[in-house]
Amino acid sequence: ARGAFHYQQLQPEPALAAYRVAETLQQQLRPDDWGLSAHIRLSLAGSLLRLARPAEAETEARAVVDGADYSEARIGLSTRAFARKLLGDALRNLGKPKEALPQLEQAVAEQERARGADDQLTITALSSLGYLRSLTGDQAGALATQREVYQRAARRWGADSQFALIEQLNLGDAEVESGDAARGLPHLEAAFAGLMKVSGA
Repeated sequence: ARGAFHYQQLQPEPALAAYRVAETLQQQLRPDDWGLSAHIRLSLAGSLLRLARPAEAETEARAVVDGADYSEARIGLSTRAFARKLLGDALRNLGKPKEALPQLEQAVAEQERARGADDQLTITALSSLGYLRSLTGDQAGALATQREVYQRAARRWGADSQFALIEQLNLGDAEVESGDAARGLPHLEAAFAGLMKVSGA
C-alpha cells in the first residue's frame, strides 16, 4: 500500500523501495502466493519504467509473462495481460518497437476478453498500442487506435474527466501528426480548456 501511495504521487524512487520490501516479505511469508508475487513484480516494473530503467522493467515483466509459475490459472488472464502490456512498454522504451507491437496487441485482446472493452486496463493498453503504432510509422493505425481510445475513455468516465481529456489531447496530436491540423486543433483546444478547468494551470 505504501508503494502504491508513492507511485500514485509520482514518486517512483520511494515506491520502488517499498515494493522491494514487499517482495522480500512476500517471499518469506507467502512464497506460494503467485497472484501477490505477480502484483508486486509488476508494480516494480511500473516503478522502474518511471525511473527510466526499462531493461530492469523488462526483466520483471518478462518473468511474469514467461514464468511457468505465473500461469493464467494461478494469476488470471487480466494480470497476465497487464504483464504483457508492461513488457511492451519496456521494449518500446528500449528502442525495440517491432518486438513490443505483438506484446501490446495481445495485451489489448486479452484485457478485452478478461475485463471488457471499456475497462481502465483495456483502455490503457489500447492507448499504449496507439502510441507504439505512431513510433513504427503506422500513422493511420495510430490515428484509428487513438480515436477508439478517446471514444472509450469518454464513454467510461465522461468527456469532461481528466482521463478522457488527456486522451483527447493525444487524439489531437495524432490528427496533427497524420497531416490534418484542422481536425486536430479543436481537440487540442478543447482538451486544454478542459484540463485547465479540471486540474488547474
